[in-house]
Parts: sequence; structure tokens; C-alpha cells
Amino acid sequence: MRQKARTVALALAASGCTYTRAVTQTNVPAQRSQRVHADVSRLIFFATTDTDEVAQITARLQDKCPGGRVLGVTTKDLRTLYFLFIVWKREVRADGYCVRASRAEELPDAPEAS
Repeated sequence: MRQKARTVALALAASGCTYTRAVTQTNVPAQRSQRVHADVSRLIFFATTDTDEVAQITARLQDKCPGGRVLGVTTKDLRTLYFLFIVWKREVRADGYCVRASRAEELPDAPEAS
């Protein structure tokens, strides 16, 4: 009986689940020749209100598109819960298309990745 209780406790402590919290997308440009991708993640204990991941992912996407604009951005906010949901990992993934300066100038009202 005691062994069974330990096994159940261990299974609960080691279990986890992953879910997608949000998916967003901006308008996809007609010129989609260069795809760019960036992701950031961090391990969190208990809770946090810090959202530095968003600023980091925007900068990483733009770094992959020097001299252009990142358009058609799709973001995914993933959460993985571990250890009785006390420890969790937040992962933000972003994909978009790099539109070079000559093409980006033709799109004055297109939103930039931010």
C-alpha cells in the first residue's frame, strides 16, 4: 500500500502538460520568399508578471531581417506545466516573412513586427 502511494505521488509530481495559450497572426505579404523564425523560453517558479519574452522575440525576428521589415508574423504562446504545476515553462515562438527594403517601401501602411 505504501509503495502504491509513493508511485502515485511520484507520477503526479513528474507529470506535466503543455497547452497553447494564444496564437496571433498579422497580414501575410504577397512576397513570401524569405521566412524567419525566432523563439524564446524560460523556466518559471510559481508565478510572474514579467513578459520580457515579447521584447526579446521581436528583436530576434528583426535581427534576422537586416535592411527589411518582418511581416506576416504568427506567434504562439506555449505553456508547459511541471511538478504539480509549481514549475512551468513559457515558450514564445514567432514566424514571419522578411520583406526587403525595396518591397517594404511599397507597403507604407503594413504593420512592423513589434
